Amino acid sequence: MFKKLASILAVPLMAFGIISGVSMAASATTVTASATTHLTQRPDSGYSGNWALDNMQRTATVTLGDAITPVTDCGATATSCYAYTGTISDQGEAFATTGVTSPGAQAVPIKGSPVAAVSGNATVTFDASSDAPSAALIPASLAGAGNAEQSTTNWVEQFFPAGTDFSAPALPTWSWTYNDSADCQTWTDAYDVTQANSGDITGTDTCVVTPPVAPVLSLGKAVSISSHREDVQFTSSGAGELRFVITGPGPINGHVGWVSVHAGVNTAVYTGLLSGHGYTVRYTPYTAKNGTPITGGKVGYVYFVTAK
Repeated sequence: MFKKLASILAVPLMAFGIISGVSMAASATTVTASATTHLTQRPDSGYSGNWALDNMQRTATVTLGDAITPVTDCGATATSCYAYTGTISDQGEAFATTGVTSPGAQAVPIKGSPVAAVSGNATVTFDASSDAPSAALIPASLAGAGNAEQSTTNWVEQFFPAGTDFSAPALPTWSWTYNDSADCQTWTDAYDVTQANSGDITGTDTCVVTPPVAPVLSLGKAVSISSHREDVQFTSSGAGELRFVITGPGPINGHVGWVSVHAGVNTAVYTGLLSGHGYTVRYTPYTAKNGTPITGGKVGYVYFVTAK
């Protein structure tokens, strides 16, 4: 995941200044450095390789507490070693490349030129042989992928002077979300399994949902089974859910229920009827059981008289 994340966040920058330099906290040994870089044309990768170029603002922070780790944690040649924590935060836009494979699991060619708002962050842990990180060493802007030190995983190494020895930085948590509001699509690339990778950016407009087609009911008729039961048969042009209301004498009056129909001949069974009386059953096409009536759907009626 780290190699992939490195390519996700390797993007070019424009001219943004340094937010803050090194500051001393209450503890004499606590040092924090923070800097912001503007990235432009930075390659962004998904499941199947690079799919977009990002323009975004990255803010990174590293903090040295009181921890001094074993020298060997920084490598065989190090003479000192300090434990650091850090954060990386990105805000900007991803410009998808037409025709390349989409970032999500669908892995389909991207249509058009979708643009997605990017918001992401990560936590970082690492060891360094220097106790003097400097925001002045972070570039104000960067175009393209940059070098290995400027990958997302290794980004924090830029805070330190040349010759600093490091343990490999680790990103214990990270998540980047891409929201293509024009197409109503979202792609989330996350390490945390509770968030998980989800969605996709394909350039296909999913904002317009095709409304369900109301089945056309015809040839309704009642078949008397007994003086207290009637089977209502009808033909439906397609599958769907019908809400029915029965009107007539006796306890069944006003009863509401559902009939799941398929294309072709369907049968609805009604019992508990009074003999020798008339009943009307009204059918309304719905989007789903307990859903809403289908726009444009027609109400159907069947009237029958029970046997004496």
